[in-house]
Amino acid sequence: ARFIGADPAEIVFTSGATEANNLALIGYALRNKRKGDHVLITEAEHISILNIAKYLEKNGFRVTRVPIDLYGRVSAKKLRARITDETILVSVGWASNEIGTLQPIEEIAEVLAGTGIVLHSDAVAAEGLVPIDVGRTPVGLLSLSSNDIYGPRGLGALYVRKGVAVAPVILGGGQERGLRSGTED
Repeated sequence: ARFIGADPAEIVFTSGATEANNLALIGYALRNKRKGDHVLITEAEHISILNIAKYLEKNGFRVTRVPIDLYGRVSAKKLRARITDETILVSVGWASNEIGTLQPIEEIAEVLAGTGIVLHSDAVAAEGLVPIDVGRTPVGLLSLSSNDIYGPRGLGALYVRKGVAVAPVILGGGQERGLRSGTED
């Protein structure tokens, strides 16, 4: 929580970033489908996000893939142009795990301000390399992984901003505030 400027109550521990991404996108989409069925991602997302997008499409959601420029950067303007009345979620990786491009997350957050659309960012390629402060950058959901910063393998986290509603994708005994069941270590 201190690492990203969050309240500890906003952290859900997972087995890694892939699970955090699943909980963020699938959990948010399922919990908020009554608000809309449209999700935006960029064409340059991590394979876990791209495969989650395919899953969402097979399950009744519409996913728009926003193009990137020749440097791998998404334009906030292009993203804004693809928002519809049914858009509920935007997912943009903080940095590219392939080429290192940093995305304009603060600018994207500004575009989404006041729309009710939640911003998710897979921050694994950026964590530990650039400052991430969820107090300054209003992402609603943020995926992290410890193994990319020399922490233990098999440990990730999802930051869930207070007020952002997510449905669990792993059901069981209700651990991790009911969002990720399983006996806690």
